[in-house]
Amino acid sequence: MWILSLLVVFGMWGSVPAENSQASGARPSAPVAQEGRPGASSVPSQPDEDEEYVIGPEDLLEIRVFEQPDLSGEVRVSLKGYIRILPFPEPIKAAGYTEHQLAEIIREKLTSLFKNPQVVVRVKESRSRFVAVIGAVRKPDRYEVVRGTRLLNLLAAAGGLTENAGNTVHIIRTGKRPGRSAEADHSLGESEADPQLEIVDLRQLLSGQWDLVNTRVYPGDIVSVPEADQIFVTGNVVNPNAFRIRGDMTLTKAIALAGGLRPHSQKNKVTILRHVPGRSERVEIVVDLEKVERDQVKDVPLEPNDIVFVPSSSMRNVGMAMLNAFSLGAASQLIWLLR
Repeated sequence: MWILSLLVVFGMWGSVPAENSQASGARPSAPVAQEGRPGASSVPSQPDEDEEYVIGPEDLLEIRVFEQPDLSGEVRVSLKGYIRILPFPEPIKAAGYTEHQLAEIIREKLTSLFKNPQVVVRVKESRSRFVAVIGAVRKPDRYEVVRGTRLLNLLAAAGGLTENAGNTVHIIRTGKRPGRSAEADHSLGESEADPQLEIVDLRQLLSGQWDLVNTRVYPGDIVSVPEADQIFVTGNVVNPNAFRIRGDMTLTKAIALAGGLRPHSQKNKVTILRHVPGRSERVEIVVDLEKVERDQVKDVPLEPNDIVFVPSSSMRNVGMAMLNAFSLGAASQLIWLLR
């Protein structure tokens, strides 16, 4: 039920009016994810240091050096993230820095030629404001993000979650994040540019714990929503089927999802078939469900792709033999045969 509620809420969020503050060089065909929480679109976002735009490849920059018109002008960032400006023979790295950080880098270089140079850098045209959203969303695509875009708004722009979505969102940070000084960036090694994985708990995100997990997304990030893992319940149950794992899944929860047991079930011989890497056949874990129900033994946690088999006196041997003989994909099809 909770996932249906999420989809309804996401549909409401998708109708929040978009703001008009886009860069002049933005691609008009790209979807735009806007800042603001659902129901609060009329409240303007307050920019802060963390919201500064990070320069990327192919951005067009306007560089102004006070009282030095020959050194001022427009320059395009190369695909590798560098710019060339006079009078420096070597290229200057621009991608990954904010406007203020790059201006400070250029100012430092000019101090050997001029006394107290004043430099201003402005992004005149942006071609690198995009985030890729993939996985279990309704509209996977590349989305343009404006400053201050939050994860929840981006997921809403992507149409919300599908019914197969799991409990986490993976954010792959592929670029530099704003808010650091130029000196700090100079002091970091090459490893700083390595992609970083950030995992967000969807249950926290969608329960209103904004400050904890509704993180900002930045140009160059990749947002992936993995599909939920599955377990399979078959045998002498009301509704043999495959079920998505959302949260902690145990044997009794899985049987409840399958509608419970049918009459004449062998409750003391409920079997979990579990794949173990390096083995062709699954391992059999026999559980006495009556003891679990009486709290004499602990409920058994299930792992992704476990097969729960509830036998009756007439189907135990043939059912177990068939499930062990087939691959996971084929075993899932046998669920409908072993009703």
